[in-house]
Amino acid sequence: MHQAVRPLLERLNGRPMRKLGKSRRELFEEVERAALKPLPARTYQLAFRKKARVNIDYHVELEGHWYSVPYTLVGKPVDIRHTEGCVEVFLAGRRVASHVRSAQKGRFTRRPSTCPPPTGSTLSGHPRASSAGPKAWAPRARSWWRSS
Repeated sequence: MHQAVRPLLERLNGRPMRKLGKSRRELFEEVERAALKPLPARTYQLAFRKKARVNIDYHVELEGHWYSVPYTLVGKPVDIRHTEGCVEVFLAGRRVASHVRSAQKGRFTRRPSTCPPPTGSTLSGHPRASSAGPKAWAPRARSWWRSS
């Protein structure tokens, strides 16, 4: 079909228009060709957007995978922009997190910079691991420490 239409299109573009006295091809060469720019070096990457709310564990969910955002944003609505290889999280138009896209459902992608600081009492999560020891605890806790 293209082979049959091509000669007809060439003839149409070469024929002078009544009111302008020039053909479509002549107008293109005179006016539009100079305005053309080269195609970009990178191909266009399709992006999608989704609205989400930051969970209490400072993560947002996208297609079954969880991505971390700064812990100070817990409970706030954010916009997620995702492409084939990247996930970006925005708050009020400002990018607050960016991750490489993962297809693993039920898994987490997190950055240490988005995590809350340690509570200070322990780093391992158990009171006996505290460097301060029982002296920093209340008297009832000290008695428990001695009895165990």
